[in-house]
Amino acid sequence: MNSAVLKTHDLAAIELPAHGRRLRVAVVTETWPPEVNGVAMTLHQMLSWLAPRHDVTLFRVRQGEVDCGI
Repeated sequence: MNSAVLKTHDLAAIELPAHGRRLRVAVVTETWPPEVNGVAMTLHQMLSWLAPRHDVTLFRVRQGEVDCGI
């Protein structure tokens, strides 16, 4: 399945691997909620589906003073 044409409703059709093992998934992104845009919302939906099934680590760059703890 080409990721460029993956729609949100298609995520329900994706099954765990036949061996049933959890995968380790790393996602690197510059955008993430609370930003409101198509990339942030799509990643959030995708990771909401993946996280209960697999081990997900999210990496993102700091976005400003809030992220720096200032």
